Amino acid sequence: MHAKADVTEEVLSVLRDKSSNQQLLDTLIYLSRLYLGFFVKHTPRAYEYVWLIEKIGDPRGKKILDIGAGITPLPIYLAYQGAEIYTVDFSEMHDWFEADRSHWFEWGYVDYQHVHANIFSYQKNILDMHFPNQYFDVIYSISVIEHMTAHDRRNLWNKMNKWLKDDQHLLLTLDLIKDTEQLHNYYLDLLIEESAIHGSIHDLKTELERGFKIKEIDYMKEIPFLEQNIDIAMLVGNKIAINHV
Repeated sequence: MHAKADVTEEVLSVLRDKSSNQQLLDTLIYLSRLYLGFFVKHTPRAYEYVWLIEKIGDPRGKKILDIGAGITPLPIYLAYQGAEIYTVDFSEMHDWFEADRSHWFEWGYVDYQHVHANIFSYQKNILDMHFPNQYFDVIYSISVIEHMTAHDRRNLWNKMNKWLKDDQHLLLTLDLIKDTEQLHNYYLDLLIEESAIHGSIHDLKTELERGFKIKEIDYMKEIPFLEQNIDIAMLVGNKIAINHV
């Protein structure tokens, strides 16, 4: 039985029709329901997941960092494709794969190594993590960065630059307040900080420019069955080597 959080077949049929890669989306839906008990109802994920995997390309042999993973099929898919995945999520909601998954939804922490030996999971704040310099081939985050305060977000860029190999990809998706450039400034219906402090996609790009070259930004609007009043930005950056003190 699927979890209560599982998306309906009616919605999935529309998402499939609009997907750039229906076969990949169906694989993610299958893995998500098999291991997690649901495929997320938040419809942008169907597009964000496919976008991310297509931008990563061939994941075999790559070390990949997922910041704010939550409960998602992405690490599972990438591990089965031959990548080594590190998931970091500081959520206090801790679940186990051996437990009843009927209450599971997108938010929370799980140890994905119970699914695949190539996945290493940490229940910690990403700002408290320590990885070797130039360790990762890809760093990505799916709609998490905008849930950080502007202060924490700015402190994260330097860490990402240290951890990522030269000229390799930083992949971000970001929730924006609909029809604006402003970063969505709520976390689970709680205000993070005022929008003027939280910043915009322009502010984020300016922050990144010291350590990353922005290769592209795509926007997703008019997303089917989306209950939240948001748009999605999808950003690809390449690491620029800088001298770290």
